Amino acid sequence: MSRIFLNSTFKLYRLEYLPDTEASITTEASLIDSFCDDDEFSNQHLDTLSKLISNCILVNGFYKKETGSLLPSRNPVSSSSSILFDDTNKNSTATFQYILSNLAIRIKSSELDVDGRKFKIGHFRFKYLKSLPIQIFILLEIRPGLILLFSKSLPKLNQLLIDYFVNELGCIIETINLSNDFLHKVFNDSIKNLISYTKENHSDLEKIHLIRSLGDLELSFLNIKTINNNLNSIILNIKNKDILLFLKTLENSQQRAEINEDENEVKKLDIVSEIYSYLIRNTSIDFNTLKLSRLKTDLFLISSDGKLKFTDTMTYLPFSSLTSHDKCLSIWDIILNLCDLCELDL
Repeated sequence: MSRIFLNSTFKLYRLEYLPDTEASITTEASLIDSFCDDDEFSNQHLDTLSKLISNCILVNGFYKKETGSLLPSRNPVSSSSSILFDDTNKNSTATFQYILSNLAIRIKSSELDVDGRKFKIGHFRFKYLKSLPIQIFILLEIRPGLILLFSKSLPKLNQLLIDYFVNELGCIIETINLSNDFLHKVFNDSIKNLISYTKENHSDLEKIHLIRSLGDLELSFLNIKTINNNLNSIILNIKNKDILLFLKTLENSQQRAEINEDENEVKKLDIVSEIYSYLIRNTSIDFNTLKLSRLKTDLFLISSDGKLKFTDTMTYLPFSSLTSHDKCLSIWDIILNLCDLCELDL
């Protein structure tokens, strides 16, 4: 199921609900158990949601939009599915009943063990013929009562599901906003995780090869408040070869400190701070004082307003499942950090 995270841009939410602490083995203690129950007869939400979604499609005219190509074949939804990829609707108008009968919904749930941490995961996907591409909602239960929600959907359909969680299920939902420190940590951890693959053989060539998989680094600072709004955005593009130079400088500094046994000078691996230090020396701009809006590499994109995309050059396998041939970043390195963030009181 983890493949579903790849090649889609998601909006992130923190969802809280009151778990059924009195649930027996025959009833659902988890929201995922009921919401993502793939039995249409026992799933009490499916009928209501099907009607709400169909009405939203009708009212907003989503049935009129032709999207052309569908999702790539690597998507978990098989391109051979006669239900999800029916193209029989040639009409420019549709009735509620017609939309309802042609609305395709897929739901699924499972349990995951990610490096010793156990999660429940469920997904809710739907599409309407070729007019409405697949809309995806992924629920990752961190613990009973707390879910990290990934949403890839049109704004009005997204709001429909959010309203359902709040009004019908009594959930509390908050948009996840990511701080500068969190975005810095994601990139720095990515570097550290890639370097960790080379610790056994101490191969500089392999280290260079792995760091190159990140590609260039783009740091976007948007909505900067300046006098007369003369400079309201800055986008930095740091070439991959320069990332390697910053890394080398930082490692040399650490080695000298260790040789001199100067604990005060031993720094953690913080590439972003090293880049900022270089920039303040050469531009007089202190980027630590600016709000980082977006961080982008060839492997992932993550933004302060809670948007996230993993490319398929990352692996969906947890770190403990990787072999010596799977030397690439895992999506779970970032997802686990997001789970820890959700545990905090936002």
